[in-house]
Amino acid sequence: DETQPYNLKGLATDLVKFARGLHMHFIAHRWDNTETAVKYLCGLMQADRANMERMEEVVPEVDYQAMQQFISNSPWDMAGLMATLAQRVNGLLGGQADSALIIDPSAFAKKGQSSVGVARQWNGRLGKQDNCQVGVFAALCSGFRAALLDFELYLPKSWSLDRERCLKAQMPEEEIRYRSKSEIALAMVRRQRSLGTAFRWVLADAEFHGMGFCRALEADGEQFIVHMQKTRQVLLDAPGEGPPVAGDFIEAQTCSLEDYATKHLDPGDCQVVFERQGEKGQLRLVAHRRRVWVWDEVNGAAQHWWLLVMRRDGETQLRFVLSNASAETSLTELVNQDAKRYWIERQFQDAKSEVGMAEYQVRTWLGWHHHMAMCCLALLFMLQQRLIHEPTLPMLSARDIRIWLENFLPRRLPTATETESMMLARHQRRQTAKASACARQRPMDPRMILTK
Repeated sequence: DETQPYNLKGLATDLVKFARGLHMHFIAHRWDNTETAVKYLCGLMQADRANMERMEEVVPEVDYQAMQQFISNSPWDMAGLMATLAQRVNGLLGGQADSALIIDPSAFAKKGQSSVGVARQWNGRLGKQDNCQVGVFAALCSGFRAALLDFELYLPKSWSLDRERCLKAQMPEEEIRYRSKSEIALAMVRRQRSLGTAFRWVLADAEFHGMGFCRALEADGEQFIVHMQKTRQVLLDAPGEGPPVAGDFIEAQTCSLEDYATKHLDPGDCQVVFERQGEKGQLRLVAHRRRVWVWDEVNGAAQHWWLLVMRRDGETQLRFVLSNASAETSLTELVNQDAKRYWIERQFQDAKSEVGMAEYQVRTWLGWHHHMAMCCLALLFMLQQRLIHEPTLPMLSARDIRIWLENFLPRRLPTATETESMMLARHQRRQTAKASACARQRPMDPRMILTK
């Protein structure tokens, strides 16, 4: 259609141009990895499972060993690439009145024990404790658009205390230390500020509920909305003139957020707030807010923040939020800003469903971060295309773009001989991995049945 500002059939060409335009970041020791990066990015869009074995089968002229080297070992400039990505995302979504930096963890189910950072920990996608890796991610959001622009792998304490295991996973010495998810999140907020990313709000879920995180954000001048656990203690009113002191924060004078909602909240002080338009109509919730005091043990002072209590239509659980927004901030604005956390979840859905974020075949620290960087690039390209086509295709989705690219990117059409060769090579890699695992397996001692 000549009236369209952009031809969707040009997506394939634009994806290649997009990747080649970042060539300065893919050079390592004078070796230019740009074309391998282009093929990896195309493979994320084309392969039915976005791992290197499947990429080799569908992307023309792919060298499996070169691809493995590019992701797992090559020291190309990932920090520079992510800085450039953050600048481009900021140009699209930053600097608006509602721009928000959203912090959220995401888990990746893994079998075995060799992948860096793998341990039994909470997997939100499965809704249970499971063997997985966990990354902490940051996305910039404005309106109903969002893009991932930062990430770090969370290292459980069991890993940080096992230096030999970390070195085997090729972790840099300076990274072998324990940091809580809140510490990683705070470092991300500060890193994005240093890169010039412009946002008005910082949003986080209950995994970053610690007062240390909130206190540090306020000290940095950030305006936050952070979900809290129902056991968080608050003081509803100052006992006298001025802020309360440590002696006022005793069990008899404070209450948990859950107790406040069940014993003190007046339904007459609640109101229905429109959250956003969903696929099946308006999404609404009932919300209540009031000012409460929260004790800061480190600074020995009380913080006077907003408490927000919410229940979405059709849900049974209450949600509790603390925010240091100004006293003039309306309930509607607080609710609408908090609702933006939905869009980082949509980014995870697109990343895992359309660009293979969870389908990597790497075990090392560098490999994990390189794969995530390439997935963020793929998501940025999709966001750019959706914004370009918004006037004529307002419902264009990441899935639509993926389908177009599958149809119009050059695709390998192997002969019967090549197909057989790839199949046998895949079998050989699996057999080698199986033999290696069997060789490492320790014998079992029958006496272990009595070991606690």
